[in-house]
Amino acid sequence: MAHEALVAQSEAAYGRGSKYLTQTDGFNVVSEDHEVTFSVLLNDTEHVAKFTGSVNKTPEFAMKFIAGNMAALRAAHMTYSKSTEYVANFPDNSHVIKEISEYPDLGEMTMYKYFRRFPTEDGTVTLVGTVAELPEYPKGHSWLNFLIVKVEAHEGGSRFTIVNSPETTIQLPEEKKRAIAAEIKKFFVGVVTDVRNAA
Repeated sequence: MAHEALVAQSEAAYGRGSKYLTQTDGFNVVSEDHEVTFSVLLNDTEHVAKFTGSVNKTPEFAMKFIAGNMAALRAAHMTYSKSTEYVANFPDNSHVIKEISEYPDLGEMTMYKYFRRFPTEDGTVTLVGTVAELPEYPKGHSWLNFLIVKVEAHEGGSRFTIVNSPETTIQLPEEKKRAIAAEIKKFFVGVVTDVRNAA
């Protein structure tokens, strides 16, 4: 029953976020770092970060590397990460990850994120993440609206498109928002770089 509810939440997250994979209107490029372009869409109702870049690995290799090394990637590239633990695994290879972070001004924060791969016909790999909203996985003051990682075959390797929408009920000053955005950027640039360098 919990799995069915999580799948429905994942489908809803994909419905909220998938349009941003191809949307360019409203996105402003912030930086290009290690051949990863970081752009943001910010207005009263939308808070979306987008990352695009290419790697010299197949989509399947890239996704398996990320899934198999999530704890190490968070430890290496997230300054405020305290722990990463798989707390539930399901027969369709989806899973719930318990992430504990400690941000300045936000304090210790626990998120239960559900990750599920969406099947495709053309070799493209799509991973969807959202915060799990069930009694056993409580949602706190900050959560993940959606995270979509799309990896498609491109010029002998793969092209990444990642859209990420974090949310919080805490009112943060602009400099704190920028600091959190910089942390998110650091993580995804680090992930793409590590995929490139993986054996």
